Amino acid sequence: IGEYVWADRSALRPETRSVLVDGKSGPGVVYLTAEGYAIAEAAIPCPLAPAPTPGQETHKIKRYGMMRRLYQKAQKEAGVSGLRLHDIRHLFGQTAADENVPTVQTQAQMRHSDPKMTRRYEMPYQARQAAEAVARRLGIVKQTKKKKPA
Repeated sequence: IGEYVWADRSALRPETRSVLVDGKSGPGVVYLTAEGYAIAEAAIPCPLAPAPTPGQETHKIKRYGMMRRLYQKAQKEAGVSGLRLHDIRHLFGQTAADENVPTVQTQAQMRHSDPKMTRRYEMPYQARQAAEAVARRLGIVKQTKKKKPA
Protein backbone atom coordinates (compact mmCIF):
# COMPACT_ATOMS: atom_id res chain seq x y z
CA ILE A 1 0.00 0.00 0.00
CA GLY A 2 2.81 2.37 0.87
CA GLU A 3 4.24 1.98 -2.62
CA TYR A 4 1.21 3.78 -4.02
CA VAL A 5 1.09 6.39 -1.30
CA TRP A 6 4.65 7.39 -2.08
CA ALA A 7 4.20 7.44 -5.87
CA ASP A 8 3.98 10.61 -7.89
CA ARG A 9 2.53 11.32 -11.35
CA SER A 10 5.72 10.17 -13.09
CA ALA A 11 4.98 6.64 -11.82
CA LEU A 12 1.83 6.34 -13.96
CA ARG A 13 2.15 4.45 -17.26
CA PRO A 14 -1.14 4.88 -19.17
CA GLU A 15 0.07 2.99 -22.26
CA THR A 16 0.32 -0.22 -20.22
CA ARG A 17 -2.14 0.65 -17.41
CA SER A 18 0.64 0.19 -14.90
CA VAL A 19 2.32 2.00 -12.03
CA LEU A 20 6.04 2.08 -11.31
CA VAL A 21 6.53 1.37 -7.62
CA ASP A 22 9.47 1.17 -5.27
CA GLY A 23 9.17 -0.54 -1.92
CA LYS A 24 10.74 -3.19 0.29
CA SER A 25 11.17 -5.49 -2.72
CA GLY A 26 12.87 -2.78 -4.76
CA PRO A 27 11.58 -1.11 -7.92
CA GLY A 28 8.94 -2.81 -10.02
CA VAL A 29 5.86 -2.44 -12.18
CA VAL A 30 2.31 -3.29 -11.12
CA TYR A 31 -0.25 -3.81 -13.91
CA LEU A 32 -3.85 -2.80 -13.23
CA THR A 33 -7.29 -3.32 -14.68
CA ALA A 34 -8.87 -0.33 -16.43
CA GLU A 35 -10.87 0.41 -13.28
CA GLY A 36 -7.84 0.01 -11.04
CA TYR A 37 -5.78 2.32 -13.23
CA ALA A 38 -8.51 4.98 -13.11
CA ILE A 39 -8.39 4.84 -9.31
CA ALA A 40 -4.58 5.05 -9.32
CA GLU A 41 -4.70 8.01 -11.69
CA ALA A 42 -7.09 9.86 -9.38
CA ALA A 43 -5.19 8.97 -6.22
CA ILE A 44 -1.55 9.48 -7.27
CA PRO A 45 -0.29 11.59 -5.73
CA CYS A 46 -2.67 11.56 -2.80
CA PRO A 47 -4.56 14.84 -3.36
CA LEU A 48 -5.01 15.48 0.35
CA ALA A 49 -1.41 14.83 1.38
CA PRO A 50 1.31 17.44 1.57
CA ALA A 51 3.65 17.82 -1.38
CA PRO A 52 7.13 16.37 -0.97
CA THR A 53 9.86 18.60 0.36
CA PRO A 54 13.18 18.11 -1.46
CA GLY A 55 15.58 16.05 0.66
CA GLN A 56 12.94 15.02 3.20
CA GLU A 57 11.01 11.78 3.51
CA THR A 58 8.39 13.03 6.00
CA HIS A 59 5.83 13.53 3.22
CA LYS A 60 5.67 9.73 2.81
CA ILE A 61 4.70 9.26 6.44
CA LYS A 62 2.10 12.03 6.19
CA ARG A 63 0.63 10.54 2.99
CA TYR A 64 0.31 7.11 4.58
CA GLY A 65 -1.33 8.61 7.66
CA MET A 66 -3.84 10.45 5.46
CA MET A 67 -4.63 7.29 3.51
CA ARG A 68 -5.14 5.36 6.74
CA ARG A 69 -7.50 7.99 8.15
CA LEU A 70 -9.55 8.05 4.94
CA TYR A 71 -9.74 4.25 5.00
CA GLN A 72 -10.93 4.26 8.62
CA LYS A 73 -13.54 6.92 7.78
CA ALA A 74 -14.81 4.82 4.85
CA GLN A 75 -15.05 1.77 7.13
CA LYS A 76 -17.05 3.72 9.68
CA GLU A 77 -19.42 5.06 7.02
CA ALA A 78 -19.89 1.53 5.67
CA GLY A 79 -20.57 0.16 9.15
CA VAL A 80 -17.51 -2.08 9.01
CA SER A 81 -14.86 -2.41 11.68
CA GLY A 82 -11.75 -4.40 12.39
CA LEU A 83 -10.21 -4.30 8.92
CA ARG A 84 -6.71 -3.03 8.40
CA LEU A 85 -5.61 -1.23 5.27
CA HIS A 86 -3.18 -4.11 4.67
CA ASP A 87 -6.15 -6.53 4.53
CA ILE A 88 -6.82 -5.26 0.99
CA ARG A 89 -3.50 -6.84 0.03
CA HIS A 90 -4.52 -10.14 1.60
CA LEU A 91 -7.85 -10.00 -0.21
CA PHE A 92 -5.99 -9.67 -3.52
CA GLY A 93 -3.75 -12.65 -2.78
CA GLN A 94 -6.61 -14.86 -1.63
CA THR A 95 -8.84 -13.93 -4.57
CA ALA A 96 -6.03 -14.64 -7.04
CA ALA A 97 -5.46 -18.06 -5.43
CA ASP A 98 -9.19 -18.84 -5.44
CA GLU A 99 -9.35 -17.97 -9.14
CA ASN A 100 -6.35 -20.21 -9.92
CA VAL A 101 -4.12 -17.38 -11.08
CA PRO A 102 -0.64 -18.88 -11.52
CA THR A 103 1.61 -18.33 -8.50
CA VAL A 104 4.26 -16.57 -10.57
CA GLN A 105 1.73 -13.97 -11.76
CA THR A 106 0.34 -13.36 -8.29
CA GLN A 107 3.87 -13.16 -6.92
CA ALA A 108 4.77 -10.48 -9.48
CA GLN A 109 1.64 -8.42 -8.77
CA MET A 110 2.10 -8.65 -5.01
CA ARG A 111 5.82 -8.02 -5.41
CA HIS A 112 6.84 -10.94 -3.23
CA SER A 113 10.54 -11.74 -3.55
CA ASP A 114 9.95 -15.38 -2.55
CA PRO A 115 7.21 -17.61 -4.06
CA LYS A 116 6.76 -19.27 -0.63
CA MET A 117 5.21 -16.04 0.58
CA THR A 118 2.72 -16.09 -2.30
CA ARG A 119 1.87 -19.77 -1.85
CA ARG A 120 0.53 -19.02 1.63
CA TYR A 121 -2.60 -17.73 -0.09
CA GLU A 122 -3.02 -20.99 -2.00
CA MET A 123 -3.16 -23.17 1.13
CA PRO A 124 -6.68 -22.22 2.32
CA TYR A 125 -7.98 -22.68 -1.24
CA GLN A 126 -6.37 -26.13 -1.54
CA ALA A 127 -7.72 -27.13 1.86
CA ARG A 128 -11.24 -26.09 0.81
CA GLN A 129 -10.87 -28.04 -2.44
CA ALA A 130 -9.84 -31.16 -0.49
CA ALA A 131 -12.75 -30.79 1.95
CA GLU A 132 -15.21 -30.30 -0.92
CA ALA A 133 -13.86 -33.37 -2.75
CA VAL A 134 -14.38 -35.52 0.34
CA ALA A 135 -17.86 -34.06 0.89
CA ARG A 136 -18.80 -34.82 -2.74
CA ARG A 137 -17.52 -38.40 -2.41
CA LEU A 138 -19.61 -38.85 0.72
CA GLY A 139 -22.63 -37.38 -1.05
CA ILE A 140 -22.85 -34.47 1.36
CA VAL A 141 -22.70 -31.80 -1.34
CA LYS A 142 -23.16 -31.78 -5.08
CA GLN A 143 -20.30 -30.79 -7.34
CA THR A 144 -20.50 -27.21 -8.47
CA LYS A 145 -19.06 -26.07 -11.74
CA LYS A 146 -16.76 -23.11 -11.61
CA LYS A 147 -17.56 -20.37 -14.09
CA LYS A 148 -15.00 -19.96 -16.82
CA PRO A 149 -13.44 -16.51 -17.09
CA ALA A 150 -15.01 -14.30 -19.72
